[in-house]
Amino acid sequence: MTTSPTRRLAAALCALAIGAVAAGCGGESSTGGTTTAGTTATTGTTATAPALTLVERLPTPSEFGVFPAGTPVTADLGEFADALGDGDSREERTSALTTAGFRRGALLPYEAGDDGYALAYVAEVDADAAPALAETIVAAALDSRDRPELSVAPFTTGTGAQGAEISGTRDGTAIAGTTIVFSDGGYVYGVQVARQGGPSARADAEAAVAAWTARVTGAPPAPEDPPSTTGTTTGTTGSSTTGEAPFPDPGEVALLAKVPPATADDCSRTSETARATKATSSVRCDTQDHRVYYEQFATVDDMREAYDAYLELNDVSRNEGTTCDAGAPAEGVWDGPDNRVACFIDSAGAWVVWNSVDLRLVAVAIDPDSNLDRVFAWWEGPESGPIL
Repeated sequence: MTTSPTRRLAAALCALAIGAVAAGCGGESSTGGTTTAGTTATTGTTATAPALTLVERLPTPSEFGVFPAGTPVTADLGEFADALGDGDSREERTSALTTAGFRRGALLPYEAGDDGYALAYVAEVDADAAPALAETIVAAALDSRDRPELSVAPFTTGTGAQGAEISGTRDGTAIAGTTIVFSDGGYVYGVQVARQGGPSARADAEAAVAAWTARVTGAPPAPEDPPSTTGTTTGTTGSSTTGEAPFPDPGEVALLAKVPPATADDCSRTSETARATKATSSVRCDTQDHRVYYEQFATVDDMREAYDAYLELNDVSRNEGTTCDAGAPAEGVWDGPDNRVACFIDSAGAWVVWNSVDLRLVAVAIDPDSNLDRVFAWWEGPESGPIL
């Protein structure tokens, strides 16, 4: 029987002991993917980490989009231990998880094709045992005694996560892989990415973990802006801020990646008073004619709540009017049945508000001269986004 390169690649990574929580090891993952998202109300206070379910603690598509996500699954101790690697050391894996007070886990495989492999996971454990378990995972990944054909080196990311970079050849197939682990409270998180015959996946994994960490641990609150002198509505003003967390923080980096480059060139952190209450990250971008806000949410429900708040505060009904280029107010769908867009005019100017369910994002563009045609034409163009 001939083993495929993909199966050999997965097997090599599954051999990374606890660090290789490979839901796809020994089988094929299903496609389907889920999105967790959320928004906030149009006025807000300091952002706090949302109360997330275990599955919502897995990376979102906007945080890790290198490969399409498969179907996330929850796992008990036995199932999680089985997913960690081959069967020879199952007893040791089970013991390590039990010692850490393992209660449940979640696994998210990715559809990486014939030349790649990726998996993310989260385990709920005792809070005081989480850091030690994370260290054990990385130590196991670094133990190459049974894999002399592979070179393994440790590293630490900019957010303090621990990692191991793997390279070498397995059964004639070149392998470049990365595993990164971090802990927060009573949770241990990990991601593993590999490619065969290609460059290291470390940069992709580190970028994913930076955005992922910011969301699940709670991004640092944005400092408050000086009082606005423009007289605009609360929740629509805000300029660049400085404070303990330099701009952009990891969550803002991930959010700015969804903003078209022409618009992202002039962005800053949204003020504390302007950002939505439940937004995990928020940026303000200034174009020649408009100010634009992009806000990231942890769940789809939060995102919809924030979008609906704009409608309620401005007395706009679902499916009202025809289209924004025919006049305001108007509300309808764009880019599929789940994404919504609305426009209206108030004392602050002409507004276009839209959301993206896949990215759990709400965006707002405001023309202070109340020129609806101009702001809607901008929204229809390539500079509005978001970028999927």
